[in-house]
Amino acid sequence: MRWGFGLFIALLAAPLWASAGEARRWTEKLRQFDRFARVLTLEAWEHRHGMDETNVLLRMVGKLAHIKVRSFDPSETCRDVRVSILEAEKQGAGLIELDLTGNLGGQRMMAVCVVGLFVGPRVVMGAQDVPSPIPDISELVETMPDPGSHSLTWQSSVTDQVTTLPLTIRIDRQTASAAELVAGVLKEYGRGRVVGEKSFGKGTSQDCSPMLKQPNLMVCYTSQRVYLPSGRPLDEGVTPNDFGPVQP
Repeated sequence: MRWGFGLFIALLAAPLWASAGEARRWTEKLRQFDRFARVLTLEAWEHRHGMDETNVLLRMVGKLAHIKVRSFDPSETCRDVRVSILEAEKQGAGLIELDLTGNLGGQRMMAVCVVGLFVGPRVVMGAQDVPSPIPDISELVETMPDPGSHSLTWQSSVTDQVTTLPLTIRIDRQTASAAELVAGVLKEYGRGRVVGEKSFGKGTSQDCSPMLKQPNLMVCYTSQRVYLPSGRPLDEGVTPNDFGPVQP
């Protein structure tokens, strides 16, 4: 066993029903090995794909359509971005600004879908399986993904392009994961100019599975490394075409 003795005993003695505080304590323990590991209660996990506030906001400033995307977690994100684009064109927009500042990411499939709204069916990302950095992860969670051959696989968008309007993508140092994937892909395809600050550089994705001893806790741990269509790893971050203020 590579778990510390105290950590292993804590797993055996943990209550079957855990609180948000217990989830935070487990997160702190696992981040000793995996900086992006996270433990959530089942309630918090289910809430991830819905938000109390509007996730996609459209604001018209003259001919500029400012579309703010707060997160890629909600399952309606791509649909809502599409609705905002079509509404902006209906109102006579001449330019779209896709605002991803402060967006920490979310569902990768939502990011792939949103990219397709601007470029159509094209390769969006590569993913490579990596071993979990958490020792003996198989003894902590119920299911583990097949590690495969660790070869690089590519994923394409199947979304139809819905606009050809000129595009600006605004990012900052908190733009991460799925959000910086969107910015990086649109930049590489020359579809829009990226402005603001260099993004965070979270070039990994996580799998989530119930904890063996506490099934109301979901353990999310690093399982893949993510690449842009050029083959450049996303953990290098996305550098803007133009550095400038993060506020539109």
